[in-house]
Amino acid sequence: GWQGYSWEDFCTAAVDMNLQGIELHDILSTDLTQKGGPFHKYNANATLRELQQQRLRIPCLDSGCDLAVEFQSGGCEEIVSCMELAKTLRVPYVRIRTKSNQEEDLADIVSNVGMLLRKADELDVTLLIETVGLFSDTARLRDVLNRFASDHLAALWDVHHPYFDHKEDPSQSVENLGAYVRHVHIKDSVAGKDGREYTLLGEGDLPIGQLMTALSSINYDGFISLEWDPHWMADLQDMEVIFSHFVTYMARFNTPSRKQSFLYDNKRRTGK
Repeated sequence: GWQGYSWEDFCTAAVDMNLQGIELHDILSTDLTQKGGPFHKYNANATLRELQQQRLRIPCLDSGCDLAVEFQSGGCEEIVSCMELAKTLRVPYVRIRTKSNQEEDLADIVSNVGMLLRKADELDVTLLIETVGLFSDTARLRDVLNRFASDHLAALWDVHHPYFDHKEDPSQSVENLGAYVRHVHIKDSVAGKDGREYTLLGEGDLPIGQLMTALSSINYDGFISLEWDPHWMADLQDMEVIFSHFVTYMARFNTPSRKQSFLYDNKRRTGK
């Protein structure tokens, strides 16, 4: 949703604000993958080298297709293309989702996931079903994940939707999903006249302290990714303000992982 910025602008902002990665949403509909773009097949390796030099990673590619309503009209090809790009870019995860809340869509969604999973196995890319729509009920998502029991299928925990849409505390979500949680989306909001109104992190009703405690309980060592659309707050369009606030706010919490991190010499032994 950010307009007027180049890929280099995002990388510079991430480095300046001590972020560790940049997540890419609906990348196939942008210029980033077109000829001359940083993720075109001819430029992808150079882009990867630049990211490594800046100590940045791409933790996840977010597909734009809805598993319920768009899958048969080209959506499957879009998700497969995302998986192929993830393989090229060495990105471990591809987000898939549905916004449908209709129970009658569930069987088709599960069938579609099964078809995609065969390609994910082939490419060695993990699909993450996001906790939105039908899957904001994390017990339902757990049952689907258990049905497949695949190393290449797990959960993307978007904390906002189970909590506000399904009245599910973070502890309950973690009890349901446990080690299936591989990636986390976070955003905050308050109740408004026409539904939820998004705010800067910590200025809304999301129990972020409970979230971090829940993640610690499963020794989570993945990314916590701020999800932000510049249209959410028309009077706040400064990317650096939004992202630096996120970094500053989250600095009050310890990392939820209890694993000890190790640094290793690079091949030339010029750094770690």
